[in-house]
Amino acid sequence: MKYLPWIAVVTALLVLCHEEGVPYADWMNSLRQPRYPASCCGVADQYWVQEYAPSHRKGIAFVAVVLARDGNNTFTVDVPDDKVIWNTVNPTGRGVIFIGGSDEIQSVVCFVPGTGT
Repeated sequence: MKYLPWIAVVTALLVLCHEEGVPYADWMNSLRQPRYPASCCGVADQYWVQEYAPSHRKGIAFVAVVLARDGNNTFTVDVPDDKVIWNTVNPTGRGVIFIGGSDEIQSVVCFVPGTGT
């Protein structure tokens, strides 16, 4: 019984994050965090990465330039080592990042490198 609330939360996230008609939505919703059995969420927290480069700082795998929701503006984010999903084929051909949290505190949930990385 102690796992019931956890299962309910994961199920709710999967249902809330699915959006019909969004390209790659099923793939996005299938992703799991690298170190936890939890969903990356999916379309609701997904952003396209314009470009990314390796970081030389300890604990940071990449520095990514992310396209804002408006599709015109960008912002830069550090991608921690433990948020990179290496064992999944990325069908989009570009870096995909999932950012979650509140308006005040945003953090990288998952990052999937693009093709050829």
